[in-house]
Amino acid sequence: MLRLTNTDLAAWNHWRHETDVKGLIRDHGLTAETIADCRHRLLLDTELNDPASDLYLLLRSMPFDRRDRLRGSLRLACDLYEIAEVMRLFLEDIGQEAVHKEWDPRGAPDPNWVERLYRARPEFGNPDFLRPVVRQHGLDPGLRVLWLIEGDTEEGFIRQYAFRLGIDLDSYVDLRNAAGDGAFKKQQAVLDGELESAKREQQFTTVTFDESQSVRDRLRALLNRQLISLRFTINSPDFEIQNFTMRQLVEVSIDWSEDEKCPVSSDQTQFSQDLEKRIHEKGLGFEKAFNDVARQSHETFRLSKGNEWGKRLANVLSDKREKEAKAGSYSEEQLSKIERQILHVMRASQPVINYPRSVEDLDMSDLEIQ
Repeated sequence: MLRLTNTDLAAWNHWRHETDVKGLIRDHGLTAETIADCRHRLLLDTELNDPASDLYLLLRSMPFDRRDRLRGSLRLACDLYEIAEVMRLFLEDIGQEAVHKEWDPRGAPDPNWVERLYRARPEFGNPDFLRPVVRQHGLDPGLRVLWLIEGDTEEGFIRQYAFRLGIDLDSYVDLRNAAGDGAFKKQQAVLDGELESAKREQQFTTVTFDESQSVRDRLRALLNRQLISLRFTINSPDFEIQNFTMRQLVEVSIDWSEDEKCPVSSDQTQFSQDLEKRIHEKGLGFEKAFNDVARQSHETFRLSKGNEWGKRLANVLSDKREKEAKAGSYSEEQLSKIERQILHVMRASQPVINYPRSVEDLDMSDLEIQ
């Protein structure tokens, strides 16, 4: 029995990629051929009893809470199509291409038929026309971008910055926290599986990680396999130093230490000089450099970065951009690397943008790694 819970599809996909699908099928005494045959018969029976089979593409694209209001044979058909979709994804996971798609159980669709019915023409050479069609009508409610990020600081920053912009991030973006650059390498099979699934589902993919040779090696491999489709960010040497001025970092850090009842300095100028010296002369990242300076006045102090820290950093840049907008001096050229990536992702996630969009439209000319 297959059951897709109310439809956190992103969570289900995550479970799917952590599961040994081949082992699951083997343990239940099944083969790819029996699953494919069962699925095809299910599709044919569903189509025969579906009172709105011509509207499948549009009904499939309804948000779950709207589709949940359907009743009778129409609701049953939607649920059965969804089971068939889950079975198709399992088949793809074991390297079997499903011949019959949910939207056309009898074979490859005629592009002219699609154009007459939906007033939208499938992309040339793309047999999977579901997403392109509904996107041309601005009706795709599904996730548009899978975004892998390094950790809690980045997640806190991105969510807060999007909130300040009035963007409903979770509606179109699956923001996946890899919990450290080490996990980016250790969870390679799981993360690669999710990227491959996103590519099959015609979702854009991107990443944000701090500089390291292992990160560069992993990204190069992903690019070679065409698993990254949007501008990515490598923060050098880390998230804070890449995206903020030293003055901004010192101000927010000192405020943070005061809130923690452990003020580290009353002389911001001297503190900033000491911090820069450790960063540039010792090659320390921001967190280690800050703790090194702070312990001169508080031996036990430790800057603990995380979600709340990321939110504070987001507010620093959001406040700055709001002031620039009011003064008429705002320009995208002044944005930090992470701010440009957020806007890039938001543009790609708009419901009417098809996949893949051209380099010119999404400014992906820097999609390369040295």
